[in-house]
Amino acid sequence: MRALILVGGRATRLRPLTLNTPKAMTPLLGRPFLEHMLAWLRGHGINDVTLLLGHMPDPIRTHFGDGQRFGVKLSYVVEDTPLGSGGAIKQLEQELPDAFFALNGDIFTDLDLGAMLAAHRAAGAEGTISLVAVDDPSQYGVVATDAGGWITRFVEKPPPDQAPSNLVNAGAWLFEPAAVARIAAGRASMVEQELFPELARAHRLLGYSAPCYWMDAGTPARYLQLHRDLLTGQAVSALAVVQRPDRPGLTVELAPGVASPADPPTVDPTATLDGRVVLGDGARIGAAASVVGPATVGASVVVQDGATVVDSVLWDGCRIGPGARIASSVLAAGCVIGAGATLDDCILGDGARVLPNVALRAAVVDPGTVIGDDGR
Repeated sequence: MRALILVGGRATRLRPLTLNTPKAMTPLLGRPFLEHMLAWLRGHGINDVTLLLGHMPDPIRTHFGDGQRFGVKLSYVVEDTPLGSGGAIKQLEQELPDAFFALNGDIFTDLDLGAMLAAHRAAGAEGTISLVAVDDPSQYGVVATDAGGWITRFVEKPPPDQAPSNLVNAGAWLFEPAAVARIAAGRASMVEQELFPELARAHRLLGYSAPCYWMDAGTPARYLQLHRDLLTGQAVSALAVVQRPDRPGLTVELAPGVASPADPPTVDPTATLDGRVVLGDGARIGAAASVVGPATVGASVVVQDGATVVDSVLWDGCRIGPGARIASSVLAAGCVIGAGATLDDCILGDGARVLPNVALRAAVVDPGTVIGDDGR
């Protein structure tokens, strides 16, 4: 069976982490987010995957290639002009003779796709949407369903007091070719705004709700929470997190064709790892330093003597100075934190620098910015 993954957006909600990095390549436990998605699909027997690209396609194509290393067959469609979810799918209409999955590229879930497909076929639906219940449905497409599970209304991002339920579009869809035929040709469109309401009116859109983990990882806060959930057992990735006898800390199981790391992390005998901590290839934890999980320390990160990292995600190549403290923060690739600096609840874009002894709290810092003693 085939799956289309929509990864063409600019991921503006995830900025500044995605100003220079496409969302599909944002690291999750040290591996690109899309690697986890492909492993999930592969686990359900879905090996034919098309990535619908737009913004910053080259890093994705370079990393994933034809998909062979990751156990799938990958193809790509790059949009020069954004077509929206509907237009992106419509352009492949002649290649979609059978039912197929379409997936948002920033959703993490362990949804049973086989069970969803079985429900779709049993109902004879033209389209099926996975649904989850959320506390605030106003940020999503919200549905009302009848007793048989058919969607009777689909309302995209309604005001909180006008939402027909707390069941929302969870970003995993199943379509028959007849549904694609309904999408307008030759222009941009959004299935959420046009196709879903049309299918609902025609009583051809099924809602599928089943117990599963689900996270819209499209904001920095939820991205950090997803890491916490994965390391505390609230969520499980298709790429297993394992303790290997030849490496300190935890490591993430690689896809079948990806070579094992050649440069294991090192931890000074006087340093401490407390709780579940992922250490990337070549990471270095210095004397009397401390990393307290849930935490992810990327490849070639250096945590210098006496520094502390707590409940944080450090992308590849970060350098944490002596005595610095990082808590509940996300640092993109190549950030440099000076000696004695403290960061609490901060989001730093790649290459940002914080000079020694600066204290930051709830700061959002753009890539390449230098934060000095005056806090700017």
